[in-house]
Amino acid sequence: VGVVAAHGAPARDDRAVVLSGIVSAQCDEAWYVVATTGTLATQAPTPVMLPGLDAALAYRVRDVTPAGEQHRAFIGDTWLDDDGAVVGGAALARVGIQLPPLAPDSALVLHVAAEPSR
Repeated sequence: VGVVAAHGAPARDDRAVVLSGIVSAQCDEAWYVVATTGTLATQAPTPVMLPGLDAALAYRVRDVTPAGEQHRAFIGDTWLDDDGAVVGGAALARVGIQLPPLAPDSALVLHVAAEPSR
């Protein structure tokens, strides 16, 4: 099991974004928390990279933040709504994911699970 903890780096230059997470030993499942510890440098966080995944696998990324705890600005539906989105492990680690605008001092819980191979 790998533990991921970083401050600022996953969100590139925005020190108000903190990423922590845990990845299974098989790299087929992970849980991440993306938290804002203050006012963001931009309206929406810069793409957040999710380290520790297998670059060769595709993963479904879902927002599983408890309903009463969601503090993102309403801008309509986002790719995190409904069933999430499937993204390659290499892209998640190198490019990251774009999150919706987040209020200061809030967090998102992301569940990342490998998709069955086809």
